Amino acid sequence: MLEIRFSDQLSWMCGPARRRPVATDLAPASVPGDERALRSLVAHLLDNAARHARRRVQVSLTTVDGHAVLTVDDDGRGIALDDRE
Repeated sequence: MLEIRFSDQLSWMCGPARRRPVATDLAPASVPGDERALRSLVAHLLDNAARHARRRVQVSLTTVDGHAVLTVDDDGRGIALDDRE
């Protein structure tokens, strides 16, 4: 496993090529793992947020107790409470 500079990857992935503007608040963070798998995971999250957003997609990356915490949020309808797991 490689140590991936997650914040750098997110900066690149949230760039101007997205179909909706993506606001970012990214703290420096690294995670161990497979870079291609991580990119795929984040791409799916961003595509889903962009597809369901009305106007806004927000991505934040923080660290809590040494762990990277990624939050992807949009202003779409969301999932009904009864349909959540």
